[in-house]
Amino acid sequence: GSSAGANNRAHSRVGRRPPRSGRPRMVGEDEVVEALLGAGLPPWRLAFAYGSGVLPQATRRSDEAMLDVILVVDDPVAWHSENLARHGWHYSFPSRRLGASAVARLQSAGPGVYFNTLIPTSLGAWRHLKYGVTSTVALLDDLRTWRWLYVAGRLHKPVVVLGERDDDLVADASRANLASALATALVLLPTTFDAHALFSTIASLSYEGDVRFAVGAEDPRKIDNIVSPNLARFEALFAPALEAAAADGLLVRRGLAFEQSHRTTLRMLPAGLGLGRLEPDLLRGALRRVVRRSSLVQTAKGLLTAGPARSLVYVAAKLGKGGWR
Repeated sequence: GSSAGANNRAHSRVGRRPPRSGRPRMVGEDEVVEALLGAGLPPWRLAFAYGSGVLPQATRRSDEAMLDVILVVDDPVAWHSENLARHGWHYSFPSRRLGASAVARLQSAGPGVYFNTLIPTSLGAWRHLKYGVTSTVALLDDLRTWRWLYVAGRLHKPVVVLGERDDDLVADASRANLASALATALVLLPTTFDAHALFSTIASLSYEGDVRFAVGAEDPRKIDNIVSPNLARFEALFAPALEAAAADGLLVRRGLAFEQSHRTTLRMLPAGLGLGRLEPDLLRGALRRVVRRSSLVQTAKGLLTAGPARSLVYVAAKLGKGGWR
């Protein structure tokens, strides 16, 4: 894997106790990599960090947030087998007893991600790690089809890619995912709109129907919190897709505004949405169905994989974000 050499260099840090003092602060890419390597995780193919731990959000202090990371691995059974041997305590008791094959089967259910959460890091007692493991096959499928719109939805927003970036297979699927996000947003937008409206619509796609919003476990201002401080990052992320759309005659940029010159066609949208014809209300309904199913399955899996104690801590933090005080 691309991290194998770096993992070997980090052996001296494995098991280091996190310091009990120090002022929290936002971390950069190198420090996230250090936290991962310091945790001594087995090699991965690709990793990216997302969320308020590594990117600014308007009403949330990045220096207080958990580090959220997705690890992409080619062989989940082998990966979990090695990780269980190294760090069995990362897993809930049932997962430890059932073993790597059962963990990998649970991972493959629904959106295809298995999370371990509240893992101490070398960055300080205040900074914990939540890492999700997904397979290369599941990632590529979600990026191309939006069958679950889970990891694909996270990659509609700016993330911090960790380590090597020359994975052509994932890069091609990621470009398709971003082109799909732009095409889908154009169906939902009026003829003219500005950059903030565009990226807010894109950021909202994977939250349509999310059960966490329904139960108050997410900040209702989340979309604006993500988009407003990160407009330049969204611009950079979507620049190739916007250039391609302009070249295809879909839209024209006039200063700070965009204007649609031709409407999106059905073939531009992912097959996983299951649309027979292209109408905004039908599209919203399809997004809600996919995301509701995805978020329900993944939330249920999270309660199983985290165990009761960690689940209580994590749910309490989520309800705090959603405004439950």
